[in-house]
Amino acid sequence: MTKAGSSSVKLTADEVLINGKRVIFRPDKITVKEARKLWPLVEKVGTGDWEANIPALQKVIQEWEFEGSPADAAAYEGLDFFREMVPLIKAFNDYLMRQGLGEGTTKN
Repeated sequence: MTKAGSSSVKLTADEVLINGKRVIFRPDKITVKEARKLWPLVEKVGTGDWEANIPALQKVIQEWEFEGSPADAAAYEGLDFFREMVPLIKAFNDYLMRQGLGEGTTKN
């Protein structure tokens, strides 16, 4: 993956730039089995408990250009709160909306 920093960076619908670094969300569908495990995590989004978002982020971020692996909870500790973590949570919420799991979705 090339470093994202120039204005010529082309992003797909599942990619975002956060503080000049590319973050790639899982482009594949989430199976029902996975959704069962993800749903309790998704319900915590928007509660104001930003740390509650980390387990869900670990499941849906495929790759990023930050230090460490997005699958490792410890990697989130090094993120700048206002320039990286807050925009990452916003991008996550946008991802959920595209997947049909965001606000207004009811659990059946």
